[in-house]
Amino acid sequence: MKKLFALLAAGFALVQPFFAAEEKPNAPEAAPKPAEKLWYEKIKVGADFRLRHEYIDDKTKAPGAETRSRSRIRARVTATGKVSDDSELVMRFATGTTTDPTSTNQTLGDNFAAKPFNLDLAYLKSKLNDSLTFYGGKIKNPYVVPGESELIWDGDLNPEGAALQWQLSTFFLNAGAYWALERSAAADASLVGMQTGFQFKPGQSTVTAGVGLFDFGAVQNRAALSTANAAANYLGNSSTGAAAALKYKYDYQLSEFFAEWKFWAGSFPLALYLDYVKNGDPGTDETGWLCGVGFGKANLKGTWETILNYRRVEKDAVLAAFTDSDFIGGGTDGKGLEFQFGYMFTDKFKGAIDYFDNSKVLAASKDYRRAMFDLSFKI
Repeated sequence: MKKLFALLAAGFALVQPFFAAEEKPNAPEAAPKPAEKLWYEKIKVGADFRLRHEYIDDKTKAPGAETRSRSRIRARVTATGKVSDDSELVMRFATGTTTDPTSTNQTLGDNFAAKPFNLDLAYLKSKLNDSLTFYGGKIKNPYVVPGESELIWDGDLNPEGAALQWQLSTFFLNAGAYWALERSAAADASLVGMQTGFQFKPGQSTVTAGVGLFDFGAVQNRAALSTANAAANYLGNSSTGAAAALKYKYDYQLSEFFAEWKFWAGSFPLALYLDYVKNGDPGTDETGWLCGVGFGKANLKGTWETILNYRRVEKDAVLAAFTDSDFIGGGTDGKGLEFQFGYMFTDKFKGAIDYFDNSKVLAASKDYRRAMFDLSFKI
């Protein structure tokens, strides 16, 4: 019997490999998921600094106060953080004051006092689909500005509200609603604006053209959009009423037409642009226009650019509080030339000159000249 069990065991050992289940090769392991970035890895930080010296000769000032020479600085720090693949938060802090929406400059020479640093941008940007983008908060100007024209909007103006940008092939539409001034005991000053047009790229050139409609609410028969209520606070816009209770005389319902053509002359970039605006309310002193030409592009070491433009802005063509703060010293009711030249010493260091030869107060044609010399750095 023992020999029989031994024989069976030996036979089983011999045939077992033939009946054993075939071993399957190991399945490849799934690729490990990338580790989620830490919060600080989702944030990009940048900064820039500008040192400026400027000279102003304003013939509307009293004798002895016509000229002014001053040095100014601008410092900005920007942080951009990813919320998701399609959304990001942007925050920027900058020098400047809390009462001037069109400048982030700080004048030097205040007994060495510290300079204020304020919230300049704070908004959510969300790409809703391939063609539609939403902005909400204190945002960058969402509208097309041909040749960086400041006919309607100063370059430092950052509106507060919500906007949508829609880009579909060659067609674009930019629209938004904003709060200009919250009033506790009266209607808030507001802005609703829309801009639409086309952008074509024939060959190596780019042609952009379109129209805009901008309606300011609760401005007419209201005090100036500033903390004081003197005539100077209207910055050229027409006012009415007693000296102690001045108000805007007109409403501001602006219609805009703009066009820009960028092209190449050999290896040299050129640009021609036009911006035209009309206020539908006053019936007089209601139009403004700017035309210009740009040569070159200062964006890398050794490159340079020159810009020359001419504009005429009647008293009530635009809301003066938000237009270019350098042309005629800020506001409306003026005309004249602006010349800019910039040169990149390195990829991060730029020198520039900006010169204005203007006439202030169109009816009286008072000379206004301003020269600004800039050194700008960024990281």
